[in-house]
Amino acid sequence: MSTVNHNEQKEIKSGGEYHFMSEAFARLNAVERNIERYESLLNTHLSKLEVQYIEKQLAEERLKLAQLRLGSRGDEQVKRVA
Repeated sequence: MSTVNHNEQKEIKSGGEYHFMSEAFARLNAVERNIERYESLLNTHLSKLEVQYIEKQLAEERLKLAQLRLGSRGDEQVKRVA
């Protein structure tokens, strides 16, 4: 079994791209689930300190989601040009 680093992955055809895309999809799903969990926690009885913590975590997850979405669009544009 051989391992592939990110530089080599660009040269692999469909197999490597499929693995990369499924990994990106898994990251998006994880972040979206975290956002949903934090939003549902905000609907429960929390102290002010807990609310501040959850809101901070929620903001960080939303930023990650935006970055992942921008990153995936950038990758698609690179593939179209290449």
